[in-house]
Amino acid sequence: MNKTYVDLVDEGFDSLLTRFGKFQPDTEKLIGELLFELKEKTKEKIKFEAYALAVHYQNECTFYLNRIEQMNKFEIEAFIWNIVMRLDIIRGIFPGFHNEDPFGLNLQLEAFESEMWVKINQYFHD
Repeated sequence: MNKTYVDLVDEGFDSLLTRFGKFQPDTEKLIGELLFELKEKTKEKIKFEAYALAVHYQNECTFYLNRIEQMNKFEIEAFIWNIVMRLDIIRGIFPGFHNEDPFGLNLQLEAFESEMWVKINQYFHD
């Protein structure tokens, strides 16, 4: 049976975690915890946690970016789909307040994202 692209990326993610370890806690877990508790928090507490989430996301991505030259194609694909793309989720959490970015979250992450894609593109080519 031929493996699908999704199968190869899933295997790449398993390999990524086996070879380099899992960044703990992962950003997805923190997003889930934040969303679960969002209604109970003050705006100041949310602002603090938004900043902490952005920093944590950058740290998780950097952990894997520092190992990207050792990754194969499907490990890099898995990194992109399972970790890098979490940025879209993060961006979607806070701008929901009247389509604004009240905590400056997107501005904080924009430069990081650009730098990250420059590095990813050095090692990943379709």
